[in-house]
Parts: sequence; structure tokens; C-alpha cells
Amino acid sequence: MWGNFDVVGTVANYARSMATYDYIVLGAGSGGVSSAHRAVAYGAKVLVIERGHANDGAGLGGTCVNVGCVPKKIMFNAALHAEMLHSARAYAFKGVQDIQFGAFDWAAMKAKRDAYVKWLNDMYGEGMLEDKVDLVMGAAKFVDNHTVEVNGDRYTAKHILIAVGGVPAMPPLPGIEHAISSDGFFALETQPRKVAVVGAGYIAVELAGIFNALKSDTTLFCRGNQVLRTFDPIVRDLVNSEMEHAGKEKVQTAMKLVCIGVEETVVGVHVAGLGADEMIQGFGVAVKMGAYKSDFDNIVAIHPTASEELVTMPEWGKIKDIVTLTHGTARKPPTLIKPPASN
Repeated sequence: MWGNFDVVGTVANYARSMATYDYIVLGAGSGGVSSAHRAVAYGAKVLVIERGHANDGAGLGGTCVNVGCVPKKIMFNAALHAEMLHSARAYAFKGVQDIQFGAFDWAAMKAKRDAYVKWLNDMYGEGMLEDKVDLVMGAAKFVDNHTVEVNGDRYTAKHILIAVGGVPAMPPLPGIEHAISSDGFFALETQPRKVAVVGAGYIAVELAGIFNALKSDTTLFCRGNQVLRTFDPIVRDLVNSEMEHAGKEKVQTAMKLVCIGVEETVVGVHVAGLGADEMIQGFGVAVKMGAYKSDFDNIVAIHPTASEELVTMPEWGKIKDIVTLTHGTARKPPTLIKPPASN
């Protein structure tokens, strides 16, 4: 289980004013930081400038670490625990009750989640310090083609990379000041009792699913009659069906092998449902190695559900467009590794 996270340090500036560099990177997201480390490896003197939270920036690590993948997966795991409680009775657990609104301590989870993100921010900062990448926190502006100014100080470089990323677009609609973006989801101090999510993409579906699992009264608004319209039809149809029937204790798992040619070379594996992450990793290796459908029929699977579907499909199931649905397999949700305590 992931527990309490201690702040291991405070990111600080460590660059001299009016310093000259070989390379300046604006933005400390995954792209900017990776570029900085690579440049240092080639002997360049490098400065990274990051706006940070104080200037409406994402922070060290960029979108993924601060307002994307990492905090979203923490909230997803919280929602998954709620779903497990919901289905526990179907697996013969006694005395387990479905949660009600208010059972989840949103504020406590936010504090733990923010501490974990802060720990990752500090790891990015320490990594740059170890690699001798200078760092300045603040909003940069260009003075000329080779000079930027931050917090009143100026820095020059022959090459300057702009890797500032983007921000969610808020449409100019009446009342938009009362709405939040996906970034605002992670800033919520308390759980809303009732929420409307506008959009049909994967971010909207993810956040709506989290709210719903944690028992907020959730409504998802989209222009068409389906969400995830650009996704694979099997995945799209399954998600739409399960969203309409949210609350059922059995969740279908959709699986599909995509084959080409007479030899039925497997070029794709589509899996949707609980346990999909475990299954797709193993089968992805087989696809990368150029496996045939016959190879799948002659191996032992690494996952109980996959062994029923992807590996031992009956003869009629070898048609490339076949769709097989099966009951989802319960699994232990992934946990976060507790970082070492600070000295």
C-alpha cells in the first residue's frame, strides 16, 4: 500500500544571473528535461527554466507528473477500490457494503496525492542538480533571439528550446467562469456531490468514471450518441455499454486478435476490462516478435481470462473479426511504491 510521503526537499534556483549557456530549455516537462539531460551528456552547459505552479505552469515533470497520468492514476486506483467493494458480495465476501457519497475522504486523498506529486517534482530537481543542469523557477520572456529574462535576471544561449507545452482550452461561453478544466479536477479541495462532465474523449470518460465510482451524481454530456467515437469500435461499444449499465457487478471483457494474411500474422491485440494492463503487456511482446495465430493456440497464457480467449480460441474463432466477450477477472489493483524517507 502506498502511504505517507515526506517532502525530500524544496526546488530552488541554482543559476547565476547574466550567465551564458550553450543551451537553454524553456519548460521542465518530460520533453524539455530529457533534452536537457541529453545535451549535458554531450558536454553542453544547460539551463532549464520552468514557470512552476506559482506562474500557472504545470511544474517539474510537466503535465504527466502534475495534472495528468500520475495524479489521475492515483484517483483511478481509489475509484477501483470503490468498485471492488461494490462487487465483493458477488465473490462471497460477507458484511461488505457498497460505499455511499461521503465515505471517501477526498481532502485526505488530495493531501496524499499532492505530497506524492511534490516528491516527484523534487526528484526531477535533484536529477538535474546531479547532472549539473542549472534550474531557474519563474516565467521567462525573450529579450532578443538569444536572451531570456526571468525574475529580472537575464540569461543567454546560442540555442533556446521552447518546450512549454499547452493548457486546456476553455470555450468562450456564458458562465464558463463556473467551469473547471481537467487541470481543475486535481485542484478540487472537496468532492462535489453533483457534477457534469462535458466531452466525449478519453479524459472526460476517465474523470466521469472516477466521480461516478466515488458516488458523485455524475452526468456526462457529449455531442453524439456515443463516447470515444474515434476509438476502436469494440472498445468504444463496450465502454458505452458499461457506462449505461454502471453499477452491475459483472464487467465484460472484450478481446480481439487482429490478423492479416494467409498465415494469420497477429498485428494487434485489443483488450478492454479489468486486468487489461497485465494481459496486453505480455501479448504485446508476442506481437512485436511477429507471432502467428497458430502460436497463440500453442502456448500457455499468462492470465486466466486470456487463456480462455486469446490463446485457446476454438476453430471458428480464428476469423479475424471475431469478438469474444467474457466475465472480467478480479485482480489486485496496482500500488504506488513508497519513496525513501528524507534524511
